[in-house]
Formats: sequence, structure tokens, C-alpha cells
Amino acid sequence: PNTSVDPWLTEPGVEDDVGMFVLASATENVQKSKRDRTDVKESNVLHHGETEVSYEGLSCRPHDMYLNSAELGNAFALTRLGKPCEDGALDPARQVRAVSILNLLRTSPVEGLPSVRVDPLDETVELGALSMNLYFEGAMRGNPLAQCSLADELMGASMGLMSDTPGQSAHMRHMAATLFALAAQQGHRDAQGALRRLLGIERSVLDWLEEDALLLSPVFMVACAATA
Repeated sequence: PNTSVDPWLTEPGVEDDVGMFVLASATENVQKSKRDRTDVKESNVLHHGETEVSYEGLSCRPHDMYLNSAELGNAFALTRLGKPCEDGALDPARQVRAVSILNLLRTSPVEGLPSVRVDPLDETVELGALSMNLYFEGAMRGNPLAQCSLADELMGASMGLMSDTPGQSAHMRHMAATLFALAAQQGHRDAQGALRRLLGIERSVLDWLEEDALLLSPVFMVACAATA
């Protein structure tokens, strides 16, 4: 496996959101290769051919580079940050910075998404809300993985709301259908199957409707337009 980063990747400019994202991704791949090899010890040094470049705190630096890229609106970086938030792998200081970036990128909360803020008492962040909002920013910039990831999160949330707040649950399913449809139109391989599953859920929720009326429901109209 490759345990080096190409030299041309190592010094992206401060406004180079793509370069920062590529370097972060390459660094993560190098780290994974090092961990996977039993004959290579963990090190804070990346080998660039005949030279060596030291990175202090290498295990955390990819997250910093993703944050730098995300602050410039990079869809891939915003999407990539959603996963460590889901997994609890983004440390508290970087969680706070991610919230600041979201506040920089938007002027108001998004209807249908949980609000994300830093608790003033202990400076903690609700990670589920943070990941959904990061995915939203990536999705609105056209990233199909972000669209599917956010749609999955919305579907999970909507299922828990069906009994108590059916209107909010229906709104979330509509949002999810729209996101799956956008991803499907870009050729995302899982989006079509997700849409079919969502239609099955919608059909069971609205089983009291006649077929013609069911096809006019917002979720069905979105799904049908995407698969036409």
C-alpha cells in the first residue's frame, strides 16, 4: 500500500479549498495504509520520495484541513466532516469550529433540520444535528453522497415522529425524497433503491388513499419525476 503523499499536494494555498480537501484525503489514506501494515510503525512523518516532511499531531490534522476547506464552501469537505460527527470522532474544539463555519455559510436555520448550537455551559454540540447540517450544506452544493446521507438521517428522524407529529414526519419524508431524487439523477447507485423503499413506506402510511390520490402525494410526485 502507498505510505507517501505526493509533494505537489503538500502546500495548498489559503484559498485553495480543493487542494486542502485533496491533501486531507490523501493524508487519511496514508494513515490508514500505515495502520494496516504490520511492518510499519505509527509515525508523525510522511515520506515524499527521498525527503521527509513532519506533521505534528498528524492524527488530527486531516480534520483541520477539512474544516479549512469547508469554511470556503467546499461541498466534498462539508460532506466528509459529517461522518466523524456521526461517529463522535471530531473533538470538541473542532465541533465548535464546525458550528461557526455553518453560521458563516448561512444566515438562518433550515426548516426541517434540527438547530445546531454550542451549549454555553459546557461548549458541547449535539453531534446528530451537526452532522445533518453539514450534510445539508454539502447537499445544497450538489454532492450526491451528502444528499443520500442527509436523506437517510431525515428518514430515521421521520419514523420516530409519525405518531406524535405526523405533519413534521411527512415534511421530512418529502425532503428525503427530494434529496434521494437529486442523487439518483446524478447516478448515485444507492439512491434509486432508497427511493423505492421510501415509496413503500409512504404507501403504508397513506394506505387510506385511493391509488390516484396517492400518486399525487408530494413524495410520489418527486419520486416519479426522478425515475421518469
